[in-house]
Amino acid sequence: MIDWQPGDRIVSFSDGVPETVNERGEALGALAAEQLLCTGLDRLAQALVEFRGKAPSRDDVSAIDVVYSVGFAEACRVSNAVSLERSASIAAP
Repeated sequence: MIDWQPGDRIVSFSDGVPETVNERGEALGALAAEQLLCTGLDRLAQALVEFRGKAPSRDDVSAIDVVYSVGFAEACRVSNAVSLERSASIAAP
């Protein structure tokens, strides 16, 4: 059992995030994905667009940030969930 406190959070991403491949065929990797996720979902989406360049997307690319808030009815609320692929395609020039 987890003893949740207000403000505690869980962040997670699909396997498509670390498996994002750039134009040279290099994968982003789990460590880089974890480090980018700590900077926020918007920055992660931007970094994936920059990393991938013109390489095609091969998988779903999703992340979620769940924050515990006060109150039984609001025990866990999703503060920011975004399809990074959609966000990245919107942000792409």
